[in-house]
Amino acid sequence: MRVSAGAPGGYTEDEFLAGIPDGRPTPEELVSFRERLAIVGDVVARLEVARLKFVEDLPEKEIATLRGMTRSCVAGRLKRVRKALRQALEDDD
Repeated sequence: MRVSAGAPGGYTEDEFLAGIPDGRPTPEELVSFRERLAIVGDVVARLEVARLKFVEDLPEKEIATLRGMTRSCVAGRLKRVRKALRQALEDDD
């Protein structure tokens, strides 16, 4: 092992390199990333349910079958989508 020239305390090159961040995410960053990814996935799923209902004009039961959900889950998501749309449209006035 080489000792780095001028390194305080006479650190070896390996010790010096070990102190430099390697660019990999920390465990906390990974947890945060996974949480954000789950939120994005949920939003995309809600948008897909809304698209199937309002663009494709499919009944809730068919949407539930296509998405592998219960009809009540589809109804709940559509209710939240309608509420968000209503609020967004009211804010524009």
